[in-house]
Amino acid sequence: NRPVRTKVTNKDFQKYDINPEKIQLGEDPRTTVMVRNLSGPNARKEFLNFLAKCELSEKFTFFYMPCKEHRNVLAGFAFIN
Repeated sequence: NRPVRTKVTNKDFQKYDINPEKIQLGEDPRTTVMVRNLSGPNARKEFLNFLAKCELSEKFTFFYMPCKEHRNVLAGFAFIN
């Protein structure tokens, strides 16, 4: 009784893409976004700089970028509201 797996095309994933213009115009109804593939020792700072570049620094109320357990290494993803 294994779960049925179906392939999802890249086109199907496009509905989850982040469009900064739609966010700025209030056309994106999402409130929380998970961002993946954030790597490197400066990933947190670089991502926050990216948000500032998109003029979103004052728009989010929650930012969480966890570290791997027992190591001071970023896990590579973040949640932002």
